[in-house]
Amino acid sequence: MIATSKHACKINDVVLNWKKIMKFINSEKDANVTNGRDRGNTHQEIQKILDFCDQRIKTIFLILTST
Repeated sequence: MIATSKHACKINDVVLNWKKIMKFINSEKDANVTNGRDRGNTHQEIQKILDFCDQRIKTIFLILTST
């Protein structure tokens, strides 16, 4: 995704400071150390939430969870 963005900027003559931008983007190599709280919900967590929802909220929640 980053390479595509860089390429699009280069093609369209948009000058960005990529050194600064890359400081805020985690690489896959560091295993998301900075944002360690970011993770997907477990099946148990999803089930707990669904136990307390009505049908309308369940539908919305399941769509959001699957995307």
